[in-house]
Amino acid sequence: MQATLIYNGNSGGASKASVDNMQELLGEQGYSPVYKATSSEEDLDDALADVRGLVVAAGGDGTTRAVATRLLGRDAALALIPLGTANNIARTLGVEGSPETIIKGLSSPLQRPFDIGRVRSPFGESYFLEALGCGLFADVLYDYNPEQGKSVLRAFDTVKEVLFDYDPRHWTVKIDGEDMSGSYIGLEILNTKATGPRLELSPDASPSDGLLDVVCVCPPENVTLLHYLGGIISGTFDKLDNVDIVQARELEVSWNGSPFHVDAELLPKPGEERPELSGTGSICVDVLPGAIELWLPGG
Repeated sequence: MQATLIYNGNSGGASKASVDNMQELLGEQGYSPVYKATSSEEDLDDALADVRGLVVAAGGDGTTRAVATRLLGRDAALALIPLGTANNIARTLGVEGSPETIIKGLSSPLQRPFDIGRVRSPFGESYFLEALGCGLFADVLYDYNPEQGKSVLRAFDTVKEVLFDYDPRHWTVKIDGEDMSGSYIGLEILNTKATGPRLELSPDASPSDGLLDVVCVCPPENVTLLHYLGGIISGTFDKLDNVDIVQARELEVSWNGSPFHVDAELLPKPGEERPELSGTGSICVDVLPGAIELWLPGG
């Protein structure tokens, strides 16, 4: 079987892998490796135009998203070699270890369906593998701005700064048709356990159950900044008194002009003027169950 290798040399852990070594290892597992050099996401359109068999994405969460969304509706499977800073997708799937260990595990791969979230908004239609959110964590990512360099430590500093005097907002929300409008610190719709710089908000989320985990952060009563940070670090954020998680297949939020994120993509982008309008449209989200076939390292 052909194995097309997509490699992001700009990923945080890219120094741990070499293209030649990964191709050699794929060959040893019985694949016919093909390396497609890409320097931007736009290059992927040509690189994956006639792809078949297995696509191996070596890079971070952004690389995985860019490749996976181009495989929708295609007869090709996807394998991950996590080389990024956060690696939220790989961590959720339990894919870890060196590129050599992971590729050797593909000699007898485990096949697993992977759901993808779809969003339609005033900015058009797009897809997410990790999460979409508005409110607190969108504002954290907005101030964090991944384009300034990725750092888990800088992310926690940003969380502290944004949370310090954060006020809840009213959101008009329908979850699977049920009106759940109210005052929220933030709303995060997750497909994986974590999003952004390893913000683990829904430790039990599964990208293979055909459902999205909607994390509703209500106005706190006895919850402090330390509780938030401690919950994120320890993986117990979902146990906080003001956090509710609802599983759903679709969701609609009336957009009020404040920024929201689709995976690491921020809308509007940092530096652009934030619209000061309300009622300008809706953010409609649904899940595409088993949209991608993943191959994970076997035992």
